[in-house]
Amino acid sequence: MATQQPSAVRFFAVDHPAVAGTVRAKLEKYRRDLIEELTVAADWGDYCRRAGRVEGIDAAIQHCIDVDLEAQERNK
Repeated sequence: MATQQPSAVRFFAVDHPAVAGTVRAKLEKYRRDLIEELTVAADWGDYCRRAGRVEGIDAAIQHCIDVDLEAQERNK
């Protein structure tokens, strides 16, 4: 009897549609917290670092929006 070779391809279960929305909501709350912290920046460098974190969260939120839109398109 021949032994089965491991596959080079693995398939993963698709995330539940609500996952992107849940992650997005948490990111939006975190973003609000970061924006409040901008007011207590010690200096220009600290402000820039904090603002960069907000930009990163904005990019992550946009990815969540894109995932939601892709899921809606697939379900049409």
